[in-house]
Amino acid sequence: MLRITKLEAPDGRVVFHLEGRLTLPELPILNASLAGCTPAELALDLSRLRWIAASAVATLSDLIHAGAWLVACSPFIEQLLSSEAR
Repeated sequence: MLRITKLEAPDGRVVFHLEGRLTLPELPILNASLAGCTPAELALDLSRLRWIAASAVATLSDLIHAGAWLVACSPFIEQLLSSEAR
């Protein structure tokens, strides 16, 4: 189960807090939530994301490389994202 909370940050970015598990069935929900925002406007808070599928790692990694800002994440998620970048 994935919970997505969208907040406006004072700096103009849109912060998306992702909580729970991000698996293949949730990717369309995530993409729909992010629609209308450019990667440069996005801030991703992954501190409460507990599990992420390989396909979702690639999606988040692509967003970060396109300019999305990573606010926070667990060491586990950070390792997965850095492995994807290689």
